[in-house]
Amino acid sequence: MAQNSLVKWALFYRKSGISVFPVVPPEKDSEGKDKKKPLVKWEPYQKEIASEEQIEAWWSQWPSARIGFATGALSNLYVVDCDSKEVYERLQVAYLSDSLVTPIAQTPKGYHVYFQNVPELRNQAKVKGMALDTRGEGGYVVAPPSPSINGKAYRWLVNPWENKPAMMPSALFKVFKDIKDIYLNNSSSAFKDLVKTSSTRTPSGKSHQVSLDFGQGSRDQTLFHVANHLVKGRMPVNQIEQLLTLVAEKVCNPPFPQKEISIKIKSALQRSENQERNLTEEVREWVLSSSGFFTSSEVLKCLQLSSRQERKNLSQILIRLSEEKLIEKHGDKNATWRRVEKEFTEVNLSEIEDIETFDITLPFGMQKYVDIFPKDLIVFAGAPNAGKTAIMLETLRLNQKRHKCFYFSSEMGKFNCKKRLSKHTECEHWNFTFVEDFKNFVDVVQPDHLNFIDYVEVLEGRYYEIPGILAQIQRKLRNGLALVALQKNPDKKAKDGRISWAIGGPQTLAKPAIFVTIDAEYPGAVMRIVKAKNYKDENPNGYQLHFRIKQGINLLPDGIWSPE
Repeated sequence: MAQNSLVKWALFYRKSGISVFPVVPPEKDSEGKDKKKPLVKWEPYQKEIASEEQIEAWWSQWPSARIGFATGALSNLYVVDCDSKEVYERLQVAYLSDSLVTPIAQTPKGYHVYFQNVPELRNQAKVKGMALDTRGEGGYVVAPPSPSINGKAYRWLVNPWENKPAMMPSALFKVFKDIKDIYLNNSSSAFKDLVKTSSTRTPSGKSHQVSLDFGQGSRDQTLFHVANHLVKGRMPVNQIEQLLTLVAEKVCNPPFPQKEISIKIKSALQRSENQERNLTEEVREWVLSSSGFFTSSEVLKCLQLSSRQERKNLSQILIRLSEEKLIEKHGDKNATWRRVEKEFTEVNLSEIEDIETFDITLPFGMQKYVDIFPKDLIVFAGAPNAGKTAIMLETLRLNQKRHKCFYFSSEMGKFNCKKRLSKHTECEHWNFTFVEDFKNFVDVVQPDHLNFIDYVEVLEGRYYEIPGILAQIQRKLRNGLALVALQKNPDKKAKDGRISWAIGGPQTLAKPAIFVTIDAEYPGAVMRIVKAKNYKDENPNGYQLHFRIKQGINLLPDGIWSPE
């Protein structure tokens, strides 16, 4: 989850009646452990839920803060924190009935099992040195989708908005209620049995497997445990039923009723489906918040999915989303997708009274040939060192007094830019915003202003993305304009030997209102209007103008615009 979504989750939890507060972003303490320390004095929020304004103020101050839940009476939560997968599975087998549905979150190392608050139980940490804690009145836990120090985010396996916390099973309540006796009486083994892992190491280092109990009083939960693992392993249902029937008859003591075997399998399937459904919703939410193209690997990384089963599940989920027409395959690359965007805006053309062009001046008076409108793209495509940046800076100089200008540079750093501007012979004062260190042009485009994007670059082999990026930039615009610099593809040449489009192919000509190429031609360079959509009188397509560049920024024309 993106950081800006954490405040949305915090507000969502608040509406659900949970008391939330900010916890420090992932940070190691002196022992290398995750601090998980509240950023505010959180004790008051055990008695009163913070207001929406307070929550928004917290995450405005600490955008990367994680979400803390105050457990206990106010939130009506009691949380059992299993610090390992083995402890969690043992807890399931011994105390969580297959009919019990309650919120469960996967943590970086284990699981949180959420129950309704139990006033009689207190907080316990590392009980008897075991990998299990409890949090009730006076305690707190970190909640999904908060990140952790190892990069894995907390995530819901069974979410709390569809499945309210259940009452703690009486057998488990008895175990925790007797916790004091366990501390005082080493002969008590009930809790030791609970936290005993399924695999332990002997002093010699050999692994010792703990046997499953199919006897009276345990066979019910053990059979469900076996069924659950077989379902996770994707064994066919008829084979699971065949195997469990054999175990019920030959291993269980006394034998387990055969008619109840199908109930166990159905419960195991339901649990697996619940977990897959939650993952499906996570993937769906991620896709809906995305734009452009993405790969399966990017989804795996963002959602912290690492196991083989999670990878397999993701592939199936993406196929289902494709069948729903939410996404579709993109290009010839495997596992590359794009979100299908069906939103559109209806426009009543009869209500448009005046058609106003965008007031812009282009280098060498190019604007006299073409009408430019709000939301248009202008593309300058040039070979390396042909003068793209000089053309962009000249256009900026000509318009900086009339428009608020933003210059987004992926190549030229701030010191280089400052040095180049100082060499201009006709401009001492520049009035624009220089922007660097951004991840995505589309995200930072200013919809109502003049945007200079120098230049759009993608990874080698993914040039096919550039036409789509141009389309996304244009969709982001409202009343503004974008001037985009592109590299020309040295491998694709027109019949006359000149390169007539940018890397990304001929489709890069589709969106721009005007597409201009720049080629080095000794002793200077030449600009050519390859495509002009809304030309005024004469058609300028194919017009060219020779020019020279001095000191990397001063443009000097050699002649006038004329047909080739």
